Amino acid sequence: MLTSRHPTKNNFIGEESFKNFDWPWFQSLLVSALPYFQTNDEYVTLSNYLNAEKYLYSRSQLVKEISEKSEKDFSATYPCSFRLTNIQLLSPAIHLICRQLSQSFKKTVFCNLYFTPGVERNCFDYHSDIQETFVIQLKGSKEWKFPQDKNEDMIRFVKDLTFNKKDVVAGREKTILLNQWDQLYVPYALAHGVEIKGNGPSLHLTFATLENQIKTITNHFVTELLSLADLQDQQYEKFELNEVRAIIGRLKKASFSLKADEVSAKIINEVFLNDLKASKYGRLYPQQS
Repeated sequence: MLTSRHPTKNNFIGEESFKNFDWPWFQSLLVSALPYFQTNDEYVTLSNYLNAEKYLYSRSQLVKEISEKSEKDFSATYPCSFRLTNIQLLSPAIHLICRQLSQSFKKTVFCNLYFTPGVERNCFDYHSDIQETFVIQLKGSKEWKFPQDKNEDMIRFVKDLTFNKKDVVAGREKTILLNQWDQLYVPYALAHGVEIKGNGPSLHLTFATLENQIKTITNHFVTELLSLADLQDQQYEKFELNEVRAIIGRLKKASFSLKADEVSAKIINEVFLNDLKASKYGRLYPQQS
């Protein structure tokens, strides 16, 4: 059970699991993703970013360049960072690690890959995520920055998944440097920014929990319901449709809350998780030997 509210360096996966994730592995991974790109698959996607802005670059051209160039040559010429999603669908080794983490944490786990070729070609600006995340730095170095408010508390924020810079006192943040093989746990909804250090390139993986995305949304929804009525005396069906729509509208604007964890967990277990096997999320774990 993951209960920490603070980022923590910890080897949650044995380092030996990643020793074979070298440049040839990286090349073959991108080549195997090409059919997904050609069909605009919604699970395996590649997005380019340059210092927090989306950057247009042909995905097929990217794969061609990676497959033909050395790590040094590709890093010297590629103009931006990129993120490749759901690589557990591409790599049996990553698939196995996701399975192991899922069994350990009792949560569905998926994996994304982030590549930054060098300085001044970073990926995202400050933001927050609605999932718990486990990071492993495969190559290079990156500094993770966690802004703090005037009370020196780290910011937790999920409003539109956007970080509110007005909540932060200028220059006040906690920093954690990850070098090769270092691992980091980032609690969900914790605002953060990431910046490459050194000459690059940088390559890191994030293993993230799927259920907490459901849990966060359910928490807000249940909290709103609890504020309208005592569930022991009033049944859900007594709520008018317009009231539910209003709750959802407020949910979209809500800041992070830990209220109603127990209620939402029960709903997740009895409703959402029973449907997961038949849902599109089943594709996160394809049948593999």
